[in-house]
Amino acid sequence: ADFLDDRVTRIDQIITAREAQLELIHESADRASFEVISGHRVVGARRTVEERWLGTIPAGWPLLSVGSEFQVELGKMLDEKQQTGKWPLPYLRNTNVQWDVISTDDVKIMDIAPHERSRFTVTPGDLLICEGGQPGRAAIWAGGIAPLAYQKALHRARSRGRSHPRWLLECLRVAVRFGVFEAANGQTTIGHLTNEQLRAQRFPFPDTKTQSDLLTTLSADREAVSATSSALTQSVALLREYKQVLITAAVTGELDVTTAGSGIPS
Repeated sequence: ADFLDDRVTRIDQIITAREAQLELIHESADRASFEVISGHRVVGARRTVEERWLGTIPAGWPLLSVGSEFQVELGKMLDEKQQTGKWPLPYLRNTNVQWDVISTDDVKIMDIAPHERSRFTVTPGDLLICEGGQPGRAAIWAGGIAPLAYQKALHRARSRGRSHPRWLLECLRVAVRFGVFEAANGQTTIGHLTNEQLRAQRFPFPDTKTQSDLLTTLSADREAVSATSSALTQSVALLREYKQVLITAAVTGELDVTTAGSGIPS
């Protein structure tokens, strides 16, 4: 018991430290996104904007509504009574869309008539945005399944040609982190991000080239963060596994605790 108490305590301390490092890594990634979309990496005069969470932005950057830069559509409502199997299509749900990732491992089927498909299907480059769950969570559809529909729990944002979907994704990432959509609803939690709210939400939208240049620098930052995050996550998983193996070996007598050394730092 003394042996396990000592070793398990030390392992748990290391796990706690790794998890704290992970949180700091994620915070640094979010901070990088904020610096990019608010133009803190751009030299020059700045101006204060009404959106207080942004603080200031470069003087030459316009603050525009999402609807002015993107065509935003809400997905098709699923009505079980109208599912005949006549026009079946796989479709994305809220749970399929996580930050930066769209999973198609578990897609379901719904009927979508041919005349509705242009409105309720996605094409590569479309940004899918969660309407509920974690409102504002988003990822870009890279392609794969075609045609692929999306349910009412998701918004589809398609660029009007000037702004990059990735730029809007980073704006949403920062807005969710700052609780912008919660504040807009006057409550501490938000159940839904309506189509009207999303289209009306204003973000900084510099010219296309500036967006591209800043997103390129951000990609390098996020790749480095992703690599570090993966390493720390694997470390935590291995420590948990090692702790369980150590406990099992000690209580079954496979490990002589009177002579064993764990190699765990004090």
